[in-house]
Amino acid sequence: MVAGYWSPCTPLVWNQGFSNLLDGLSESTNPIKAPDVRFSQFRLAFGFSSACTLQVYFTIWKSAIFASSLNIGGLLGGLLSARMLSTAGRRFTLLVSCIPTVLGWLWMYLCSDVIYQNAFPTNLFVFGRLLTGFGAGLCIPSSATYMLEISPSKIRGIVGSLPQVGIVTGICISFFMAMFTLWEQIALINTIFSSVILILVWLLPESPKWLRKAGRFHEANSISIQLFGIVSGHSADTIDLNESITNSETKQHSLWHYIFPCSLVPSSQQPQLRMATALMIFQQLTGVNAILFFAESVCLIGNAKSPPICAFSIGFFQMIFTILAAFVINHVRRKTLLQFSAFIMVIALLAYSITISETLDPGFVLLGTRQQGVPIILRKLVIPDGFDPVWPSFTAYSYIDELGQFWIILFMFGYSFGWGPLPVLISMELFPVSSRGNAVSAAIAINWIFAFIITELFEITGNLINPAIVFVIFSICCLISMVYVHKYLPETSDESNGSTLDTISSLSYKSQLSA
Repeated sequence: MVAGYWSPCTPLVWNQGFSNLLDGLSESTNPIKAPDVRFSQFRLAFGFSSACTLQVYFTIWKSAIFASSLNIGGLLGGLLSARMLSTAGRRFTLLVSCIPTVLGWLWMYLCSDVIYQNAFPTNLFVFGRLLTGFGAGLCIPSSATYMLEISPSKIRGIVGSLPQVGIVTGICISFFMAMFTLWEQIALINTIFSSVILILVWLLPESPKWLRKAGRFHEANSISIQLFGIVSGHSADTIDLNESITNSETKQHSLWHYIFPCSLVPSSQQPQLRMATALMIFQQLTGVNAILFFAESVCLIGNAKSPPICAFSIGFFQMIFTILAAFVINHVRRKTLLQFSAFIMVIALLAYSITISETLDPGFVLLGTRQQGVPIILRKLVIPDGFDPVWPSFTAYSYIDELGQFWIILFMFGYSFGWGPLPVLISMELFPVSSRGNAVSAAIAINWIFAFIITELFEITGNLINPAIVFVIFSICCLISMVYVHKYLPETSDESNGSTLDTISSLSYKSQLSA
C-alpha cells in the first residue's frame, strides 16, 4: 500500500473505459468509478517521492523522513477512518479524505521556493507530505469497503482488485510525468486533479449496506433500486438487516477504542483479525513500497542508463499486470494466487540481488548517487555549497544492466497477481459487515506502520550493508509468506462463483449469536 502519491487525469480516462467494460457485466458497477479514481489519486504520492528526491538534494536521513512521512499521515488517517466509517458512512469518509489531499498537494507546491532557497526539505515541506498521507489513510479503507459492499458476488473478485488497479495507474502516471516535469509542477497538477475527484465523490450514493446497518432502511432501499434494480442486491441482505439491530459499529465508544480499532472486533473474530494482520505485514515485507518509493534509486543500483525511464517501465508493466490480474482473480483460488505470487517474487528478488552484486563496485553507497545520479533535462538539481558529489562507479555497460530491470519487472508481475490486490480483499472477506470497518481499519493501520518501517530503513540499511543483501532479506520474507499462506490461511473464494464472502459473513454472524 502502502510508498509516493499521484494524480487522476489519465486514471479518470482509464477508469471510465474500464468501468464501461464492467458495465457490460453488471449495472451495479457504475458507482465504482469515482472510488477507483480516488485510489489512483492517493497513489500518485507514492511515485512522487521517487521523482522529488532525485530533483532536490536530500541527505540519506532526510530522504527517508520525506518518503516515509506519508506513512505516518496514512496511519493517522487510517485510525480516524475506523470511527468515520462506522458513524458517518462510507461516502462521507471518502469525501473527507479528499480535503487533506488537496491541501497537502497545494502546500507542497507553495513550498517550492523555500526548498530551492534552502536546498533541503523543510518541516513545512514534510507537513504537506503528511497531509497527503492522511488523505490516503482515510481513502484506502473507505474506498475498498465501499466498492466491496456495492458489488455483486459474481464479479466481487474483479471489483476487489480495482483499488490496486487504480493505485498502480497513479504510480505509472507519476513516473511518466517525472521524466519531463518538475516536481513542483507535478504537485500543482495533483492539486487540480484532487479537486476534480472531490466533486466526483460528492456525486456518489451511500452504501446501502451501511444505511441498513444504521437503521436508514428507506434510503437503503431507494439506493438498492438505483444500483441493482431491486430492493435486495445480495444474498446476505437478511444478515445485514439483523446486524442493523445488533451492530456494534454504530454504538458510541471511547477514544481509546478508535485509536486501537482491533479492540472493537468481537473475540470470536480474533483469529480472522490475526490472519488479516499477518497478510498486511507480509505485503510490506515483500519490499514493494521500498522499490516504488525509491524506484529511480533502485534503477541506479541496477546500473540503469536512465533511471527515470527505467522507473516508468517498472510502473507501466505493473499497471498492465494488475489490469490482467483483475480478470484472473475471480477464477483462481486466493491461496493459489498468493503462493504463486510469493514464489515468483522469491525468484525475482534473489536473481536481482545476484545481478546487482555483479554490477556494483564494492565501495558503492547510495548517498551521493541517487541525488546527483544522472542529469536530466528540465530538472533543477540543488546541491548545497561545499558538497562534493560522489558519482556512482559501475562496471562497463552490458546485458546485466537490462537484466536487472527485467528481474524487477518480473517481481512486479508476481506482486500484481497476488500480494498486491489480495491482502485487502481477503481481509474484508474474512469479516461480516458489522465488524468489517473496525477490522479492516486495524489491519490497514498495521500495514501503514510496517510501510513506514520499511521505507524509513531501506536506503539507510542499504548504506550500512551491501544493497544486494537487502533484496535477499525481502526474498526470504516472501518465502516465509508462502509457507504461512499454505499452513494457516483459509480459502475465502470458490472457483465456481468467485467469492464466499456472504457465507463467511453468515457463519460469523451465527457465531456471535451463539456467543
